[in-house]
Amino acid sequence: MGLGQSLLSVLALALLGTIILGVNRNTADNGSVIERTEFEIMATSIGISTIEKATGLAFDEKTVNSDVSVATSCTPLASLGPEIGETTDSTFDDFDDYHHFNKTVNPDASPTMKTAEFRLQGMVQYVQMSGDTVVTSAGQTYHKLLTVRVWSKSMTDTLTFQTIYSYWYFR
Repeated sequence: MGLGQSLLSVLALALLGTIILGVNRNTADNGSVIERTEFEIMATSIGISTIEKATGLAFDEKTVNSDVSVATSCTPLASLGPEIGETTDSTFDDFDDYHHFNKTVNPDASPTMKTAEFRLQGMVQYVQMSGDTVVTSAGQTYHKLLTVRVWSKSMTDTLTFQTIYSYWYFR
């Protein structure tokens, strides 16, 4: 083999090595994007299912077994949160029990999907409309805002979900 052919062979191997390294880098990047997306999907599922559970409960402790005809009859702002004996979300009976709610969630691992430990935090506030804006209220209203935050060490962002739950009283 002559000098020219040897030089072409070396250049061809260098070019092939560069292409292979680029493909490997892209494959690794795609793998981390897929993994991050899987964690975000799990966190979204946890956040949305928490909101769905909360909105399936009574509006207020006072409305679990009866109606209230004035908003000031609802739980005072300082008393929002679970009542005595309500220690987990499975024992909650009204929407504002999710105030100061903290939970660690460990989804089941599967052979096809990685898992992580997720932290969940809830906060409930009374809100009212001011023009076309929702603002927090210093007193009781017929509207409560639940904010659920979900995060994990395996994620770069904290996901935040919000819903407003309103009480309607018909006479």
